[in-house]
Amino acid sequence: MFWFFRKSRDQWKDKCKDLKTLLKKFKNRVADLTKSRDKWKLKAEQSDIRIAELNSQLDSIREENAAFREEITTQKKRSKLARIAVRS
Repeated sequence: MFWFFRKSRDQWKDKCKDLKTLLKKFKNRVADLTKSRDKWKLKAEQSDIRIAELNSQLDSIREENAAFREEITTQKKRSKLARIAVRS
């Protein structure tokens, strides 16, 4: 009978040891994934900031472009008027 209890105890200890090892592996995996997720989250946030900056620059450039186009149109009209005035 003694050998039966000893064998049962040894199996229980082995099972517990295996489960502790598995738990440690899972904890390490979770830590790795958390670290990776935080890294990618930071990268995404930085990208969002950069996108906002670039959109702001793009809006400024579009405004400048519109102003230049308006100025060119005004100069063309003046040029036409000047040519018409010279002909008359």
